[in-house]
Amino acid sequence: MKTIPSSSSGAHAAHPFKFGHSSQPVQLFSGLTPAQAESDPATPVRTAEHSFLEKVRVIVCQTKLDDNLCVQGIASALFLSRVQVFRKIKALTGASPSCFIRRIRLHLAVEMLNNSNNSIADIAYNVGFSDPKYFSRVFAREFGYPPSLLRKNLNAGE
Repeated sequence: MKTIPSSSSGAHAAHPFKFGHSSQPVQLFSGLTPAQAESDPATPVRTAEHSFLEKVRVIVCQTKLDDNLCVQGIASALFLSRVQVFRKIKALTGASPSCFIRRIRLHLAVEMLNNSNNSIADIAYNVGFSDPKYFSRVFAREFGYPPSLLRKNLNAGE
């Protein structure tokens, strides 16, 4: 933990913005909805890091139709600088903010693919992608299979 000299005694005080966290990236999705996580007594107490990532996730979900959402937009909503947001997301997740935003949107797309009959292109637009082909490409890169295969497997299971 970084320390800063105290003005009164020359002793060192803990750095006020340094969170005690491991070097391991925080898991983005626990499998529980926020309401389930809060009501589940087995869920650990939320840390400042989890709280920050949850705030970012909520912002991305609320602005999912905005395909121009960027780090500056998130920073403005959180009343932080762009650099602070970039550093915090990178430190906590190991991913750049744009990758983190994309990952959130892709997980929203999985939920929509599982729960709706909308076309893949409509789902791509609804989660903030302006190009369905790019959406399919990054979806396949993230999950190892294209969204059409997920939809096909869901339909085969019914």
